[in-house]
Parts: sequence; C-alpha cells; structure tokens
Amino acid sequence: IIPCYMVHEHIIWKANQGGFDSKQPYSEELQKQVIRDESKDFLPDGRQVENALTYYVLVVDPTEPNTLPIPAMLKCSSTKFTAAKKFNTLLNAAQFKAATELGFKPPVYRFLASISSVAQTNSQKQTFFNLDFKMTTAHPYLNKRGMVAVKPILEMAKNLAEMAAANLVNVDYSA
Repeated sequence: IIPCYMVHEHIIWKANQGGFDSKQPYSEELQKQVIRDESKDFLPDGRQVENALTYYVLVVDPTEPNTLPIPAMLKCSSTKFTAAKKFNTLLNAAQFKAATELGFKPPVYRFLASISSVAQTNSQKQTFFNLDFKMTTAHPYLNKRGMVAVKPILEMAKNLAEMAAANLVNVDYSA
C-alpha cells in the first residue's frame, strides 16, 4: 500500500448493532464518556464507539506493477489500533531517515508498505489474526532511496491525500 493520509477518529455505530451512525475526529471529551463493556466501548446512549486510526491508501498489486493502484480505506480499531500505531512509527522513521538525506521531510505517500496477517494470542489464550506492516524497499515504483518516484502514482497519492484531508472522500461504512 501507499499510505496517503491518516486520521484519528471515532466511528460511532447505532445502538443494538443498528449500523453506521457517524464519524468524528478523535476527542478527549468523547473518550471520557466511553463505557467499556467486555471488549467493546459504548456511549451512555447505547451507541458503540470505536477509537480508530483510518488510513486512506492506494493498494498496489504486487504481481502487476504496471497497473494503477486502487484507492481504499483501511480502518484500524480494536487490536488493529496497536498495529496501526506501530505502522505510524515505521512511517515516521522512514520520513526522518529521508529528511536527513534530503534536507526536507517527504510526505507519507512517498513510501510503500506491505501488509500481511499475523497470528496473535490474547489474554484469554484465544488466537486471532492481526495486521503486520513492513516498509517495502524494492519495487518498480521506488527509486534508489526507497521512495515512490513514478509521477502518475505520486499524483494519484497526492490527490487522495488532499481529498481525504478536505474530508471529500465518500465512504460507505455500511458496506
């Protein structure tokens, strides 16, 4: 994937598993209202709320580097939230390394990462699958510094980042 934009937000679901209700930027005020019930968080009115890191990404087909990437949204909540925080650390490290070489901090959409699934065990000794992110260093989109350098791909990534930042990306959360 090429990460284009990330937002920390609350995804709110209707009471009684009634489907998507709304989303809003993360706020401490809302977080203070959360009531924990087993493994889920609820608001006092019964709506479920998820603390999420949402990534707007371009999905790259690893077997077909000559095809254009597909825009997608990757919502990381619950156990995936921890994996997403590690991904942020990887992205920050890549940006810092590039900044020391280039003299400026490149945008996150200059980097390519791979996602895989990894088996994990929770405190109840139940196995579940989570996300594992790794930075990609060899791909036809990347230059010698390991940064995306294909102009049409960079334009797509920049456009997605700008649209996501302006909240202009329409997502069907019920799908």
